[in-house]
Amino acid sequence: MLDSRTGRKSQVDTSCYLEDRAPASAGRFLLTCGEAGQALVDVRSALVVPLPKPPPHEYGEYGPIWAGVGSHYVIGKAGQGARCHRTRRHESCTALYDIAKHALREVPETSVPDPDLPDAPPLCRALRRRVFMRSEFEELEGALGPLSPLASGFSYSDGVLALKKLGERRGKNILIDRCDGRASILPVPPERHVLETEARSLQLSAGALSWDTAHEAEAHEAEELEGPNGLLRHGTLTAYSMKTGRRRTWKLPVLPLEVIEAPTSGRPNHVVRGIFGYSAHTAHTIFWIRAESVSAVCGPVCTGNGQVSAVYAARF
Repeated sequence: MLDSRTGRKSQVDTSCYLEDRAPASAGRFLLTCGEAGQALVDVRSALVVPLPKPPPHEYGEYGPIWAGVGSHYVIGKAGQGARCHRTRRHESCTALYDIAKHALREVPETSVPDPDLPDAPPLCRALRRRVFMRSEFEELEGALGPLSPLASGFSYSDGVLALKKLGERRGKNILIDRCDGRASILPVPPERHVLETEARSLQLSAGALSWDTAHEAEAHEAEELEGPNGLLRHGTLTAYSMKTGRRRTWKLPVLPLEVIEAPTSGRPNHVVRGIFGYSAHTAHTIFWIRAESVSAVCGPVCTGNGQVSAVYAARF
């Protein structure tokens, strides 16, 4: 663990593990503990706290299944058997775990509670439906309410929603929508040789919005087909200040990606050059998580995915 404010590094010994792009907020990270369920680790105290887990079951989706971390609550799907004051017949429930009080409660999913505020009140009416609909649209990515993973196309924080929007020009723009009704559009400049520049890894937190135009490691097949001037050799990383409106953009380097296909001795079958990875930021530092290698088990069909990454950091 790295404290990006002080530069202090530490580690926590636990049987749980940190998934790629794991939800985090205010120095707390969501961990996966196998059959033991899920847990929350606090960077400051180095404590690992088990979270309420679903009962043993064979059929159906039982909860809670935790999917996000806010400043005050952990948020997740309540699952079957949940009890909340639903306003719609087929509405599901959202589970909320109070980090300070270690208490669990359930609310209707359409209320879209804000886990960054005390008591987790519903989001403002101006944005509630839009955030809920976007969450449902990206459910396969794990999005839930105002908390979305770095792989999704939207991010919510402090009464502001940022989401990808198809622009009239080449490429995609970012729409900034606010609870007070103000809206604006951030252009994502098109990149050379790229027909459609798409903002990825949107993260709105600590008064800043960051995104990148890099590519998933799993997309390496497209680069192999394109050759030395392929579309996956272009990408940037951008940080935008919500207060001043200033932005800073870094050009990401073209680096090798080792592709390992089993059965092998662990050596790469071949190497592809491109810009593969994703980004994230804290209040003091922006990070580029570059994919160094990707592996798959290939028989008649390639299944599974293992990835090794390197982390780069810059102050901003």
